[in-house]
Amino acid sequence: MDVVGTVTKYSADGKATPLAVGDLLREGDAVTASALSSAEVIFSNGSEMTIQENTSVNFATLKQAPFAGSQTFAELEADPSTSETVLELNYGKLSGHVK
Repeated sequence: MDVVGTVTKYSADGKATPLAVGDLLREGDAVTASALSSAEVIFSNGSEMTIQENTSVNFATLKQAPFAGSQTFAELEADPSTSETVLELNYGKLSGHVK
């Protein structure tokens, strides 16, 4: 959704790349935000999370049951299907909003 400053994505195989708006995060990836940096992430179930500065988080489990519907993301008021997300906070702070 948004990236400010220096935020790095580490793929499950250890490859490091700068995180950019529009990048997909997959199970096993990790994200690190340095000083004066942050990233806003949107999950497929409508939940939002901000990775704050000086933070490292692993995306251990990302599971979303398929769903169908005509609602846009902004119209969602609740998780549209069964999902499971497990995050491992290595250090720092996260803030989030769950639909």
